[in-house]
Amino acid sequence: MTLKGIDVSHWQHPLGVDYSLLYNEGVRFAFIRSAYGTLDDNAFFGHVARALANKIAVGAYSFMHARHDITTQAKKCAQLYEYMPLGCVLDVEQDGITAPMVDLWVKVFFQMVGAYPIIYTSHAMWLKCYGRQPNPHAQNCPLWVAHYTRPNQEVILPNGWKEYVFHQYTDRGVTLAYKEPLDFNNFNGDESKLNELIKYRVGRKGSLPVVTSITNTGVKAADASKIPVQFDAQEKKR
Repeated sequence: MTLKGIDVSHWQHPLGVDYSLLYNEGVRFAFIRSAYGTLDDNAFFGHVARALANKIAVGAYSFMHARHDITTQAKKCAQLYEYMPLGCVLDVEQDGITAPMVDLWVKVFFQMVGAYPIIYTSHAMWLKCYGRQPNPHAQNCPLWVAHYTRPNQEVILPNGWKEYVFHQYTDRGVTLAYKEPLDFNNFNGDESKLNELIKYRVGRKGSLPVVTSITNTGVKAADASKIPVQFDAQEKKR
């Protein structure tokens, strides 16, 4: 069984996306771009709040830019980690990104939060970065693979990973919730498994802290008591 999700950025205005309708259409998660290199995505907070208000779990993805400072990119994303139910994603898709850049980003992120990011990439892009050398991140970083496929077509994974957690399978997803096609994704599991990835769940004050802005000194978070987040699957007892 798979669950459906989307990914969005400033190219989709938050007020133009009907998250309530997306939920009714079966969408249960959304990855939202927090930054393009070191530049903040100005639609991030709007998408986060609207998704959470409609019971859609969110994660932040940082589009890696080869010509921006890598350490700054990783630190900006790490500031968001504790506020994101699905954690953070390093988006590796731009030409010019090298293996040392990815290694540094992951290292800085881990040093700040004590956890590894999800990595978004494709087989072809990863090959450009790492060639045929061993993959140093496959063991620790969950994979969100980009491979546009037809039904029942095999998903081709980047070298080193044996399975994916998320799969972006089209950038032409049709929905009544938005005027244009969206990127559609599958989660490799059911809602119970998705909730295993969620850091904050119902039971922790009944809501998620919602980030409202990023400053030079850190992240400002609002009391999200007015935005209850209730996921359909039961909390897994640990």
